[in-house]
Amino acid sequence: MKRVVASTLGSLLACELALRLVGLGPWAPFADFAEVPPMSDPHPALGWVNRPGQHAFPGAPVFIAADGARGQASDSAADVGLYGGSYVFGYGLAEDQVVSVQLADRRPDLAVRNHGVPGYGTLQSQALEASVGAEAVVVYGLIDLHDARNAGAWSWLAGLERASRGQAWVQSPAAWWDGEALQYGEPTGYRHWELSESVALVALVERSV
Repeated sequence: MKRVVASTLGSLLACELALRLVGLGPWAPFADFAEVPPMSDPHPALGWVNRPGQHAFPGAPVFIAADGARGQASDSAADVGLYGGSYVFGYGLAEDQVVSVQLADRRPDLAVRNHGVPGYGTLQSQALEASVGAEAVVVYGLIDLHDARNAGAWSWLAGLERASRGQAWVQSPAAWWDGEALQYGEPTGYRHWELSESVALVALVERSV
């Protein structure tokens, strides 16, 4: 019996070491977000929204107006509203590199507002646009990742948690087709197994499950 226990423990230890050697270590938050300031606040329907104010994003300071749009607010109503995720928002970009600023520079006759929110998919962007509803033209920045976000895929929710840096309120709404109509669900999130923080084998089992 002791040999069986010792053999089992030895096998588990070998698996643990092998997983770590190939880069499949324990659960950990995304290291790339360690220096990024929190720029979002919770929202009961959308999951989260941009947090107004000046944010010291590394190498690219970000200003978010009172209405949640990136950039300084304008006294005039916007002609064009941009919606989408981090690409539209300009995540990691300096102000003059953001698509809304580039568009405004090329078309000074148009008032452009950037309503992009990092992490948003089609579902959240559509709901946000409905609440703003002031632009004559709406442009949405679609990428392949939005499919998983709209459906509340486990891979997306797990990744969202790793990027949230302990903000337990970060949750995402989802929609699905029931065969007859599109159904909408309340924002939900994912919480990783506590033991996966220290044991790579548990983290692997969790991903498999």
